[in-house]
Amino acid sequence: MDKTRSDDEPRQGYVPGQERRGAKRRNLRIPSLIFDPAQHVRLPCTLVNLSETGAGLQIDRKSTLPERFILLIAGAEALKRVCICVRRNGRSVGVRFNDTQNV
Repeated sequence: MDKTRSDDEPRQGYVPGQERRGAKRRNLRIPSLIFDPAQHVRLPCTLVNLSETGAGLQIDRKSTLPERFILLIAGAEALKRVCICVRRNGRSVGVRFNDTQNV
């Protein structure tokens, strides 16, 4: 008989509070802009963390976000990244970078 794990049993290798993302994140506070030329969306946001594979954003208001958009990151070396929205919780947004596809 196969034994299945109940929800009360901890997952093998799981440590509470341990970071499970593969890419390291840097915490930031950089003014940025969500831009979707197809839907004429220009939404100010703040880049709060950044990794090689994605970012965390804070939006100014609860508004409709396109599933795919261009993130324009301000600064001395302005960056432009194609993003896919992977998580949204109120004003907090998680994106995965997808520079291989067009918006």
